[in-house]
Amino acid sequence: YQRRVRGTPLKVAWVVRLVDSTVLMATQIGEIKRVSGTPFIVDGFNFIEPSVTHYFLTHFHSDHYTGLNSEFNSGTIYCTPITAKLVIDTIGVHPSRIHAIPLYTPTTICDIVVNFLDADHCPGSAILHFAPNSTQTAIIHTGDFRASSAVMKNKYLGSLLLDRAVETLYLDTTYCKPQHTFPEQGWTLKQLASIAKAELAREPKTLFVVGSYSVGKERAIEAVGEAVGTKVLVSERRGRMLELCELWRDHVYTIDNNKNTQVAKVHVSQLMPPQQQHGRLLKMLADSGWASAVCYFRPTGWGFSKKQVADGFKAWVENGGRTRVYSVPYSEHSSYHQLKEFVGLVKPQRVIPTVNAVKRHGTDPQIEHFLDSMDLTNDKTRIDAYFKPAVKSEKPVSRTVGAQETVDLTCDSLTPSPNMLDLNQVDPHAQREVEAELACSGTIKARQLQAVLGYHVGIDHCESLVNQASGNLGRAVSIHFDKPTEPNQTKPNPTKRHRPPALSVKNNSKRLQNSK
Repeated sequence: YQRRVRGTPLKVAWVVRLVDSTVLMATQIGEIKRVSGTPFIVDGFNFIEPSVTHYFLTHFHSDHYTGLNSEFNSGTIYCTPITAKLVIDTIGVHPSRIHAIPLYTPTTICDIVVNFLDADHCPGSAILHFAPNSTQTAIIHTGDFRASSAVMKNKYLGSLLLDRAVETLYLDTTYCKPQHTFPEQGWTLKQLASIAKAELAREPKTLFVVGSYSVGKERAIEAVGEAVGTKVLVSERRGRMLELCELWRDHVYTIDNNKNTQVAKVHVSQLMPPQQQHGRLLKMLADSGWASAVCYFRPTGWGFSKKQVADGFKAWVENGGRTRVYSVPYSEHSSYHQLKEFVGLVKPQRVIPTVNAVKRHGTDPQIEHFLDSMDLTNDKTRIDAYFKPAVKSEKPVSRTVGAQETVDLTCDSLTPSPNMLDLNQVDPHAQREVEAELACSGTIKARQLQAVLGYHVGIDHCESLVNQASGNLGRAVSIHFDKPTEPNQTKPNPTKRHRPPALSVKNNSKRLQNSK
C-alpha cells in the first residue's frame, strides 16, 4: 500500500483510520432492519417488503437512507421535520409519502406508541422509542447517536425508562472498542479553535479547510470560523442544506467566493481519503489566489490517539510546509465509554449492534462489551437466567429422599434450595461442621459456578473467576470460556462421569444422623 499508492512511507495509523472509517458504516443486513415485535423497518430501504408499509428514517446520512429514491411508493416514511425536508428537497420523495413527527411527541402507529428523541448526532437525527400496547416492555433504536450528557440526562427519556423496561436495544456500535475513548466534544472544539489561532499566527495568509459530510460537523466548522474571525465558505448545495436544517446564519456562512477580498478564510469540503489529502490541498492552495499555506482539519473519532491528546496535536506536514493536516478526535458518535454508560442507563434485555454487525457462532461478539450492564435475568439462552432467586409455586412439587430429607423441585434455579440442607434443623455442632466444610472447599458462589462448569474445574479457579467477575456468576462463566484452560485444570474425560464432592443430600443426611 505504501509503495504503490504514494511511493513514500505513510504512517500506519492513517492506513488503519482509512480502513476503519470505510468499513464501519451502518450494516446492511435485513434482519437488523426489521424491528422485532413490530411491523416496522428502520433505516432499511434496501430491504423493502410487500407486507411492510411503515418505514422509519433516523437521520439524513447516506448509509441510513441507502436504497431510497424519488420513486418510493412502498408505504409511509416516518422521520423528524428536518429530515423530512432533506428527504423531499434532496432525494425528491413525494411529500405524501412522508410523515414528519416532532421530537417528544407520542404518536400511535399500529397500536404502538412511537417517540422520537434527540440523538445529538447531526441535524434532524433521532433515537426511536417503541412501546407496543400489547406488551409491558419497550424497544429502542438509537440510529446513529452520541450519548452526551444532554442525552443521558434527558428527562423525557428518563420518564420512558421508568415507565417500561427495555426489551431490545438496537445500538450504534461505531466505536465499540475500548481504545475508542476519545474526549468530550466540547474539549475537542476548544482544541480546534486553539490550533486554528496558532496556525494563523504562524502564517497570516493561511487557508483553513474543514472536512465534513453533506450534513453534520457544523459545530466543528463554526468553531474554526469563529477562531479565525472570518465567514465560512460553503457550496450552494451545502448552503441549501444548512437552510433546511435551520442552521444558516448570514454572519457565519457565505456562498460568495471573492478571491481577492479574502472574505472567507475557512472553507468546507467533503472528508478526503488520507492518501489524497495533500494533493487536493495543494490544488486548493493554488486556486485560492491569495493563500501561502493551507491547513486541513479532519474532525473524526478515528483521529484519536492517547499520545496525541497527551502531547498535543501535531500537523502532518508536506509540500515544504505549505500543506498541513490535523486529525482531531471530534466525533458525533458515542465513544466506547459513552456506549457503556448508555447501555447501563437503559439496561436492556437484549442488544442488537447496528454497525459492523457480524455473528460468530450465532452471536455478535460486540455484545460481550455490554453484558455487565444488561438485564439477562429472563434470557434462557444465557447462564445468568439460572442464578436468580428461587420462586416457589403455589403447589410445591416434592419427593422424599431417604427417611428425613424432602427436596423442593419447584425451583428453576441453580441456586441450592434451602431444603437440600436446612441448617436451622440441626444441632450447632453439625452446623459448624458443615459451614467449615464449605469454607474449606470454596465459597458458595464458587461451588455454584463449579456445578455449572463441571467438577473437573478446580474450586480455586472458580473462586478466582468469581472474584474477577465481582460476584456476577454469568460474567464468571463468560470469563472462563474466553480464556485458555488454566494450568492446574484437568481436561474432562468424556468417558468418565464426574461426581460432585461431599455436599450431596445423601452424604449429608448420613453425616447429620451420625452427628446427632
